[in-house]
Amino acid sequence: MVDEQFDGADWDGLELVGVTFRRCHFLEASMVELRIERCVFEECTLTGVRLNAAQLTDTALRSSTLAKAVLFGASFRSCSLLGTSFAGADVRGMQISDCDLSYVVLRGVDASKLDLSGTRMREIDATDADLRGAKLAGANLRGATVEAINWTTVDLTDVLIDMPQGLAVAMSYGALIDFPEEG
Repeated sequence: MVDEQFDGADWDGLELVGVTFRRCHFLEASMVELRIERCVFEECTLTGVRLNAAQLTDTALRSSTLAKAVLFGASFRSCSLLGTSFAGADVRGMQISDCDLSYVVLRGVDASKLDLSGTRMREIDATDADLRGAKLAGANLRGATVEAINWTTVDLTDVLIDMPQGLAVAMSYGALIDFPEEG
């Protein structure tokens, strides 16, 4: 489906398998307990969508926007969320396993207590995101934008980060970084 409007759609409890949506718009659609399998949402806008307790498996959301979406209890398994924006979305209680969140925008999102263990999150924008109590064990955060995150409340066991992020983490614990003078 291309360039379709699904404003106010009620898809509660339905099942979508193998459907591709390109540049489609979903405004205030209800997708509670929707089962989505092997679907693609490319450059779609899902504003105010309710995906409570939805189950997404082997599905791709590419360069899409989930502004003001409610994802409480939604489950993402083996999904690619490449370049998708969750800014303004309610992701509390969301479950993610074996997913690629590279280039995702989590700017200002309350992602506290989410289990993001083992996810690929290269170059995400997590500026001002609340990651208190989040589990990131084994996650790949290289190149991520992580300004204004309080790292002292995040489990960083086996998390792959780059040098600038390492410095930010050290400074959040009060370390004074001594840079050698040039010359």
